[in-house]
Amino acid sequence: MEYIDGRIGDYLDQLEEAEEDPSRRKRKLVKELQTKIAEQEARREKYEALSEQVDQSEDGQVSLTDGDARAVIKHRNIVEVGYNIQTVADAKHKLVVDVFAGGVNDLNELGIAGERAQEISGVEKIDLLADAGYHNGTQLAKCERRGVRPFVAPRRGYPQKEEGFRKEDFVYDQDTDTYTCPAGSELTHTSTFKRKTSKVPYRVKRYTTPQCDGCPLRTQCTTSTNGRYIERPIHQAYTERNDRRVARYRDFYRTRQEIIEHIFGTWKRQWGMTHSVVKGKTKVKSEYRLAAIAYNLLRATQILGLKKLQEQLRSLFFVFLCLVWSTWRPKSARYLVFP
Repeated sequence: MEYIDGRIGDYLDQLEEAEEDPSRRKRKLVKELQTKIAEQEARREKYEALSEQVDQSEDGQVSLTDGDARAVIKHRNIVEVGYNIQTVADAKHKLVVDVFAGGVNDLNELGIAGERAQEISGVEKIDLLADAGYHNGTQLAKCERRGVRPFVAPRRGYPQKEEGFRKEDFVYDQDTDTYTCPAGSELTHTSTFKRKTSKVPYRVKRYTTPQCDGCPLRTQCTTSTNGRYIERPIHQAYTERNDRRVARYRDFYRTRQEIIEHIFGTWKRQWGMTHSVVKGKTKVKSEYRLAAIAYNLLRATQILGLKKLQEQLRSLFFVFLCLVWSTWRPKSARYLVFP
């Protein structure tokens, strides 16, 4: 809109100069400039309407090609408009358990994936392996509370801006809910607040101590006039347990890649599914669930053998016929009986 305003301003300046000259050539130029101004004003109205839609949307996005599609972070600073397909597979047979479309990133999908996996498999206690993109204390807590034991790769910490003691140098005591600093002073919980971020807001507890004044180690700890403070997310205990599990069962976590990456590699490299061929969230989910069924059938030929698989599918075929009959003939008998 700023660009359009600049163009309109240029046209208005040219129009003012052209209107001072009554020649035929200038009159023609005046008409051309008036047409260009009208076109730019129409374009501005269009973008103003789109701006209102963006402001009213939940996530500040409006897709003109596919209303359900969103700007998805592919990796680092590369963003593409599309869908974030989430896939869950079992470790024993490498079969696809579930496929669904998530948000613009993976941060809020771990709890949903664990819950859906429990419902589909009928298993209450499961181990769930995921990469660092799913490392979110709130989601880790949600999993544990449902009986899902998460193994999520820890995120790398941000480098400390100032030199001196790091947060890791402060010892936390779970029983007293306090920190002990390198000088031996105790930091107590003084406030709890909600930190709003560009990704996911979360609640944080802050710990401080009045002993910073006069502390001989203060110059190595902080330059703040209010003294040093430590912040601890309320789900930090779940995060620490997860990180210890991953470190302890490192070989177990490494199986994640061989379980899940093969599925996406088959879809993208062998089957050419780098883009969806339909639009709309429901249709896109159906497209990838059909791909999951095809993938599972190929896996089943390796697990059961072709003959055994054919026998299993033959029995399911009659169930499928019953379903089709009851759906297409609602006013007639809703069941078929096979001898």
